[in-house]
Amino acid sequence: MAAIATVVPSAGQILHGPPLPTLSEPAPVAPRSVGERIGHLRGWLAASGGHGVWILIWSLVGWGGTALAPFLTDHPFVLMLLAPRALFVALAVDSVALVPFVLAGTLRLAMTDASYFILGRRFPRDRSSSGRRPRSLVRMRVARAFVRWTDALCRWLCNHGVKAGTVLFFRPNGKYLAVAGSYGVSARVAGWSSVSGTMLYLASFHLGIGLIF
Repeated sequence: MAAIATVVPSAGQILHGPPLPTLSEPAPVAPRSVGERIGHLRGWLAASGGHGVWILIWSLVGWGGTALAPFLTDHPFVLMLLAPRALFVALAVDSVALVPFVLAGTLRLAMTDASYFILGRRFPRDRSSSGRRPRSLVRMRVARAFVRWTDALCRWLCNHGVKAGTVLFFRPNGKYLAVAGSYGVSARVAGWSSVSGTMLYLASFHLGIGLIF
């Protein structure tokens, strides 16, 4: 009996013994402070080599034009050049002829396209994971799956000039050009596709609204 007692733990040992191991929860990620966000922005602007500043300047011009919209209703073409949003582009159709409308609008819309594409080239896409992870395991898995499928789609679209050029023709904006640069699309394909797509977009706007009204 004494031998059995030395092997079987007592009730006190069961109640007060070491706790059973539990699964550790992911450590919460502290939100970035304002100073950290400003520092991150400064680092990105420095790494962009001036292209980030150029994009920021024209973003401020667009925001300023949007804020001044109530005072520029009598000058819709100027408003479109400051902030080329779809509504302002539609308002400017009747104020100028087709050719200057398309040329000036294309120049304004393409003002930062080259910078977006060059930034994509400077920060090429790799398969390394980011340091900041979602707080929960489910969100982390969903985020990784989303990134994996998005990466596969972008690689498939950018591995041939025809596919990449088609996307940029119908979606000629800075974000898509940055993705194209990041995935190694030819600068010639990106440039011609985005410029011709922008010109067709503006011409369709001008002619379509002109026919309606």
